[in-house]
Amino acid sequence: MIRRILKIGLMAGAFFIFAGLIAYLTVSFFVRSQPSTVVPDLVGKHVVAALELLSDLSLNTKVGGMEYNSNVPIHHVISQDPPPGTEIKPGRDVRITLSKGPETVVVPSLNGFTMEQARIVLEENGLSSGNIAHVYQAQIPEGVVLAHFPSPGKTIHRDRPVDLLVSLGRRPTDFLMPDLSGLSIDEAMQRIEKVNLSLDKVNGVSIKDRPLDTIISQSPAPGHRVIEKDAVSLTINRKTAADGKSAAFRNGLLLLRHSLEPGFLNRHIRVRLNCFGLSMDLVDTFLKPGKQLWCLIPMESDSTAFLYEDDVLIKSEVFE
Repeated sequence: MIRRILKIGLMAGAFFIFAGLIAYLTVSFFVRSQPSTVVPDLVGKHVVAALELLSDLSLNTKVGGMEYNSNVPIHHVISQDPPPGTEIKPGRDVRITLSKGPETVVVPSLNGFTMEQARIVLEENGLSSGNIAHVYQAQIPEGVVLAHFPSPGKTIHRDRPVDLLVSLGRRPTDFLMPDLSGLSIDEAMQRIEKVNLSLDKVNGVSIKDRPLDTIISQSPAPGHRVIEKDAVSLTINRKTAADGKSAAFRNGLLLLRHSLEPGFLNRHIRVRLNCFGLSMDLVDTFLKPGKQLWCLIPMESDSTAFLYEDDVLIKSEVFE
């Protein structure tokens, strides 16, 4: 009895295995008998053309999304899945991602901004400065944006640079360099400051047959065309020693003293040191009438100290 039951079970199991194998082979044969389709390359094609192409191949189109892209025009395919060349069966889905074109932004108004402010505003809007042109404009301070292209309110691609037109301020006045020969350093400085030039450096020489403490030579030379703020170098005839000067030397420092005249109003006192072609204010303050100024000035080679009272040059000291 048991042997009979086992025999029936084995026969039933063999039947199910055989039936499953037959079903598998049938499905495989049916699937393999269906024609496959090669996925075409859709990247760069317009969405309408991609739809028509996939429809002709009996494939379904699924739009997976849209992205900004500067290189692919709007409504054109950026990417696809499956990739081109893949073999799939008819009726399968092909997922595509479409371009929204370059990201755009409205150009902000930069007129009246300084260059630094304009760069900050451009960066905040995802833009950058392009070509920068300069022009003299008497009514607008130097470094201020006069105009820009593209103009304010125009919609442009975010990666497009903005060209700026920047003011140079008032056009400097040009004139012929005055002749400073034979003047004292104080007179020469007054002439230089009057025409809005700057002092570069003062060199000292000793020439016996020329008056002491007078200008021997200058650069630029007399008659040379110069513009405002140009630097002037002077050579002055002086003694080889510091005798006779209104200052005393103490351990490498020059002690400059100045007494203010009696009066009622405070005086603006400024001591400027010119050294190595650079100028710096050592003293810039207001003093009461009758007071005395004491100022220690570091001694440097070919340096000059200038004392101004209410912006008028009072005295100078040239030393090596």
